[in-house]
Amino acid sequence: LDQELMNVFCYACPKGALCTDGTCFSSTPACLNDVSLVGAWNKQQTGMFILTSCPAGHMLVNSTSGTSKGEFSHDTQQCKPCHRSKEYVINPSRNSCQKCPPGLICDGTHEVTPTVARSVWAPMNDVYILKSCPKGYRLYNLTLEQQECQPCGLGEECKLEVCFSCSSCREGHYKDSVGPQSCRPCPFDTYGPAIGATASAQCLGCPLYSGTAITGCPSVAFCICENDRYRAHPGNQTMCKPCPDGAVCSSGACGLRSDPPNCE
Repeated sequence: LDQELMNVFCYACPKGALCTDGTCFSSTPACLNDVSLVGAWNKQQTGMFILTSCPAGHMLVNSTSGTSKGEFSHDTQQCKPCHRSKEYVINPSRNSCQKCPPGLICDGTHEVTPTVARSVWAPMNDVYILKSCPKGYRLYNLTLEQQECQPCGLGEECKLEVCFSCSSCREGHYKDSVGPQSCRPCPFDTYGPAIGATASAQCLGCPLYSGTAITGCPSVAFCICENDRYRAHPGNQTMCKPCPDGAVCSSGACGLRSDPPNCE
Protein backbone atom coordinates (compact mmCIF):
# COMPACT_ATOMS: atom_id res chain seq x y z
CA LEU A 1 0.00 0.00 0.00
CA ASP A 2 2.81 2.37 0.87
CA GLN A 3 4.38 1.65 -2.55
CA GLU A 4 1.11 2.46 -4.33
CA LEU A 5 0.82 5.76 -2.47
CA MET A 6 4.36 6.62 -3.47
CA ASN A 7 3.36 6.21 -7.17
CA VAL A 8 0.32 8.50 -6.89
CA PHE A 9 0.81 11.81 -8.70
CA CYS A 10 -1.63 14.72 -8.78
CA TYR A 11 -1.87 16.55 -12.09
CA ALA A 12 -3.14 20.06 -12.51
CA CYS A 13 -6.58 20.10 -14.13
CA PRO A 14 -6.38 20.99 -17.84
CA LYS A 15 -8.11 24.21 -18.75
CA GLY A 16 -10.80 22.40 -20.73
CA ALA A 17 -11.51 19.80 -18.03
CA LEU A 18 -12.89 22.04 -15.31
CA CYS A 19 -16.48 21.25 -14.34
CA THR A 20 -19.08 23.94 -13.82
CA ASP A 21 -18.68 23.57 -10.07
CA GLY A 22 -14.94 24.29 -10.31
CA THR A 23 -13.80 20.70 -9.76
CA CYS A 24 -11.76 18.62 -12.20
CA PHE A 25 -13.52 15.73 -13.93
CA SER A 26 -10.50 13.46 -13.41
CA SER A 27 -11.15 13.55 -9.67
CA THR A 28 -14.96 13.75 -9.92
CA PRO A 29 -16.13 11.05 -12.34
CA ALA A 30 -19.72 12.26 -12.08
CA CYS A 31 -18.61 15.31 -14.04
CA LEU A 32 -17.89 13.21 -17.14
CA ASN A 33 -21.42 13.94 -18.40
CA ASP A 34 -21.25 17.60 -17.52
CA VAL A 35 -22.34 19.83 -20.39
CA SER A 36 -19.38 22.13 -19.79
CA LEU A 37 -16.93 19.41 -20.86
CA VAL A 38 -16.14 19.51 -24.56
CA GLY A 39 -14.12 17.00 -26.58
CA ALA A 40 -12.94 13.42 -26.23
CA TRP A 41 -10.57 12.75 -23.31
CA ASN A 42 -8.45 9.61 -23.06
CA LYS A 43 -7.05 8.45 -19.71
CA GLN A 44 -3.47 7.18 -19.94
CA GLN A 45 -1.97 4.38 -17.81
CA THR A 46 -0.25 7.05 -15.76
CA GLY A 47 -3.65 8.50 -14.85
CA MET A 48 -3.09 11.57 -17.00
CA PHE A 49 -5.96 12.64 -19.25
CA ILE A 50 -5.17 13.60 -22.85
CA LEU A 51 -7.56 15.54 -25.09
CA THR A 52 -7.74 13.62 -28.37
CA SER A 53 -10.40 15.38 -30.43
CA CYS A 54 -12.83 18.31 -30.49
CA PRO A 55 -16.28 18.75 -32.04
CA ALA A 56 -17.16 21.06 -34.91
CA GLY A 57 -16.77 24.74 -34.14
CA HIS A 58 -13.81 24.23 -31.81
CA MET A 59 -10.04 24.06 -32.12
CA LEU A 60 -7.90 21.65 -30.12
CA VAL A 61 -5.38 23.42 -27.91
CA ASN A 62 -2.63 21.35 -26.28
CA SER A 63 0.62 23.24 -26.70
CA THR A 64 2.49 26.25 -25.41
CA SER A 65 1.73 28.01 -28.71
CA GLY A 66 -1.99 28.03 -27.93
CA THR A 67 -2.77 25.64 -30.79
CA SER A 68 -2.41 21.90 -31.48
CA LYS A 69 1.07 22.45 -32.93
CA GLY A 70 4.26 22.87 -30.95
CA GLU A 71 5.49 21.69 -27.55
CA PHE A 72 2.84 19.72 -25.66
CA SER A 73 1.33 21.45 -22.65
CA HIS A 74 -0.89 19.34 -20.39
CA ASP A 75 -2.41 22.24 -18.50
CA THR A 76 -3.53 24.21 -21.58
CA GLN A 77 -5.59 21.35 -23.07
CA GLN A 78 -9.03 22.51 -24.14
CA CYS A 79 -11.47 22.64 -27.02
CA LYS A 80 -11.51 26.37 -27.70
CA PRO A 81 -14.66 27.58 -29.48
CA CYS A 82 -14.33 29.56 -32.71
CA HIS A 83 -16.32 32.80 -33.04
CA ARG A 84 -19.74 31.99 -34.49
CA SER A 85 -19.69 34.62 -37.24
CA LYS A 86 -16.09 35.81 -37.49
CA GLU A 87 -14.16 32.52 -37.69
CA TYR A 88 -14.18 28.99 -39.13
CA VAL A 89 -12.21 25.80 -38.55
CA ILE A 90 -11.89 23.03 -41.15
CA ASN A 91 -10.58 20.19 -38.95
CA PRO A 92 -11.16 20.83 -35.23
CA SER A 93 -8.59 18.27 -34.10
CA ARG A 94 -5.76 19.56 -36.30
CA ASN A 95 -6.52 23.11 -37.42
CA SER A 96 -6.82 26.46 -35.71
CA CYS A 97 -9.72 28.90 -35.91
CA GLN A 98 -9.24 31.09 -38.97
CA LYS A 99 -10.56 34.61 -39.52
CA CYS A 100 -13.55 34.61 -41.85
CA PRO A 101 -12.67 36.57 -45.03
CA PRO A 102 -15.20 39.07 -46.42
CA GLY A 103 -15.95 36.68 -49.29
CA LEU A 104 -17.45 34.05 -46.97
CA ILE A 105 -20.25 33.82 -44.43
CA CYS A 106 -19.02 31.69 -41.50
CA ASP A 107 -20.71 30.02 -38.54
CA GLY A 108 -17.65 28.97 -36.54
CA THR A 109 -17.51 25.45 -38.06
CA HIS A 110 -16.22 24.20 -41.43
CA GLU A 111 -19.53 25.17 -43.03
CA VAL A 112 -19.15 28.36 -45.06
CA THR A 113 -21.29 30.15 -47.66
CA PRO A 114 -19.80 32.39 -50.38
CA THR A 115 -21.13 35.95 -50.31
CA VAL A 116 -21.05 35.96 -54.13
CA ALA A 117 -22.96 33.15 -55.83
CA ARG A 118 -20.90 30.87 -58.11
CA SER A 119 -17.59 31.90 -56.56
CA VAL A 120 -15.41 28.83 -56.01
CA TRP A 121 -13.57 28.15 -52.75
CA ALA A 122 -11.44 25.13 -51.83
CA PRO A 123 -9.79 23.99 -48.56
CA MET A 124 -6.00 24.00 -48.63
CA ASN A 125 -4.14 22.90 -45.51
CA ASP A 126 -6.14 24.63 -42.77
CA VAL A 127 -7.66 27.54 -44.73
CA TYR A 128 -10.16 28.19 -47.51
CA ILE A 129 -8.69 29.58 -50.74
CA LEU A 130 -10.67 31.60 -53.27
CA LYS A 131 -10.11 29.89 -56.63
CA SER A 132 -12.38 31.77 -59.02
CA CYS A 133 -15.09 34.44 -59.29
CA PRO A 134 -18.07 34.69 -61.64
CA LYS A 135 -17.81 36.91 -64.70
CA GLY A 136 -17.79 40.60 -63.88
CA TYR A 137 -16.03 40.25 -60.52
CA ARG A 138 -12.36 40.67 -59.82
CA LEU A 139 -10.59 38.11 -57.65
CA TYR A 140 -9.04 39.92 -54.70
CA ASN A 141 -6.68 37.83 -52.56
CA LEU A 142 -3.93 40.14 -51.38
CA THR A 143 -4.02 38.24 -48.04
CA LEU A 144 -5.91 35.15 -46.85
CA GLU A 145 -8.02 37.29 -44.54
CA GLN A 146 -9.04 39.69 -47.33
CA GLN A 147 -10.16 37.21 -49.99
CA GLU A 148 -13.34 38.09 -51.85
CA CYS A 149 -14.93 38.56 -55.25
CA GLN A 150 -15.23 42.31 -55.71
CA PRO A 151 -17.57 44.02 -58.20
CA CYS A 152 -16.03 46.77 -60.30
CA GLY A 153 -16.88 50.33 -59.36
CA LEU A 154 -18.25 53.31 -61.26
CA GLY A 155 -16.67 53.77 -64.67
CA GLU A 156 -14.87 50.42 -64.70
CA GLU A 157 -15.43 46.79 -65.68
CA CYS A 158 -13.80 43.36 -65.84
CA LYS A 159 -12.85 42.63 -69.44
CA LEU A 160 -11.30 39.19 -68.95
CA GLU A 161 -13.06 35.96 -67.96
CA VAL A 162 -10.57 35.60 -65.08
CA CYS A 163 -10.24 39.12 -63.72
CA PHE A 164 -7.75 40.38 -61.16
CA SER A 165 -8.13 44.11 -61.83
CA CYS A 166 -10.88 46.33 -63.18
CA SER A 167 -10.37 48.36 -66.36
CA SER A 168 -11.73 51.82 -67.08
CA CYS A 169 -14.63 52.07 -69.49
CA ARG A 170 -13.30 52.86 -72.95
CA GLU A 171 -14.39 55.92 -74.92
CA GLY A 172 -18.00 55.77 -76.01
CA HIS A 173 -19.06 53.83 -72.94
CA TYR A 174 -19.99 54.51 -69.32
CA LYS A 175 -20.97 52.70 -66.12
CA ASP A 176 -23.11 54.49 -63.55
CA SER A 177 -23.34 51.84 -60.82
CA VAL A 178 -21.16 49.44 -58.84
CA GLY A 179 -21.61 45.83 -59.97
CA PRO A 180 -20.48 43.01 -62.26
CA GLN A 181 -22.16 44.45 -65.35
CA SER A 182 -20.15 45.69 -68.33
CA CYS A 183 -19.85 49.31 -69.34
CA ARG A 184 -22.83 50.51 -71.39
CA PRO A 185 -22.45 52.07 -74.84
CA CYS A 186 -23.47 55.64 -75.44
CA PRO A 187 -26.82 55.61 -77.32
CA PHE A 188 -27.42 56.49 -80.95
CA ASP A 189 -26.70 60.08 -81.99
CA THR A 190 -24.25 60.62 -79.11
CA TYR A 191 -20.54 60.10 -78.54
CA GLY A 192 -18.37 59.71 -75.43
CA PRO A 193 -14.81 61.08 -75.54
CA ALA A 194 -14.06 60.39 -71.86
CA ILE A 195 -12.30 57.28 -70.51
CA GLY A 196 -13.85 55.86 -67.36
CA ALA A 197 -17.15 57.71 -67.76
CA THR A 198 -19.49 57.24 -64.78
CA ALA A 199 -22.75 58.69 -66.13
CA SER A 200 -24.82 58.77 -69.30
CA ALA A 201 -24.57 62.57 -69.16
CA GLN A 202 -20.95 62.17 -70.30
CA CYS A 203 -22.30 60.93 -73.64
CA LEU A 204 -22.47 64.14 -75.70
CA GLY A 205 -25.10 64.80 -78.32
CA CYS A 206 -24.09 65.00 -81.98
CA PRO A 207 -24.18 68.43 -83.63
CA LEU A 208 -27.51 69.61 -85.02
CA TYR A 209 -28.57 67.84 -88.24
CA SER A 210 -26.25 64.87 -87.62
CA GLY A 211 -26.43 61.43 -86.03
CA THR A 212 -24.58 58.13 -85.63
CA ALA A 213 -25.10 54.82 -87.40
CA ILE A 214 -24.03 52.80 -84.34
CA THR A 215 -23.92 53.06 -80.54
CA GLY A 216 -20.78 53.41 -78.43
CA CYS A 217 -19.12 56.06 -80.59
CA PRO A 218 -15.92 57.51 -79.09
CA SER A 219 -15.74 60.87 -80.92
CA VAL A 220 -17.70 63.47 -82.84
CA ALA A 221 -16.11 62.11 -86.02
CA PHE A 222 -18.74 59.34 -85.92
CA CYS A 223 -21.55 61.91 -86.17
CA ILE A 224 -22.68 61.93 -89.82
CA CYS A 225 -24.38 64.96 -91.31
CA GLU A 226 -27.74 64.57 -93.01
CA ASN A 227 -27.61 63.91 -96.78
CA ASP A 228 -28.28 67.51 -97.80
CA ARG A 229 -25.65 68.95 -95.48
CA TYR A 230 -21.87 68.80 -95.09
CA ARG A 231 -19.45 68.96 -92.16
CA ALA A 232 -17.70 72.24 -91.38
CA HIS A 233 -15.45 73.30 -88.51
CA PRO A 234 -15.78 77.03 -87.91
CA GLY A 235 -13.93 78.13 -84.79
CA ASN A 236 -12.99 74.54 -83.87
CA GLN A 237 -16.68 73.63 -83.77
CA THR A 238 -18.29 70.86 -85.78
CA MET A 239 -21.37 71.96 -87.68
CA CYS A 240 -23.53 70.51 -90.43
CA LYS A 241 -24.06 73.36 -92.91
CA PRO A 242 -26.59 73.45 -95.77
CA CYS A 243 -25.19 72.25 -99.08
CA PRO A 244 -24.63 75.03 -101.66
CA ASP A 245 -26.81 74.64 -104.75
CA GLY A 246 -23.81 73.94 -106.93
CA ALA A 247 -22.67 71.03 -104.78
CA VAL A 248 -25.97 69.12 -104.72
CA CYS A 249 -25.63 65.79 -106.55
CA SER A 250 -28.34 64.33 -108.79
CA SER A 251 -29.24 61.97 -105.93
CA GLY A 252 -30.00 64.95 -103.75
CA ALA A 253 -26.99 64.29 -101.52
CA CYS A 254 -24.36 66.93 -100.88
CA GLY A 255 -21.13 66.33 -102.78
CA LEU A 256 -19.16 68.13 -100.07
CA ARG A 257 -19.84 65.29 -97.62
CA SER A 258 -16.83 63.37 -98.93
CA ASP A 259 -13.16 64.31 -99.11
CA PRO A 260 -12.30 65.09 -101.81
CA PRO A 261 -15.78 66.31 -102.82
CA ASN A 262 -17.60 64.12 -105.31
CA CYS A 263 -21.01 62.76 -106.16
CA GLU A 264 -20.12 59.07 -106.43
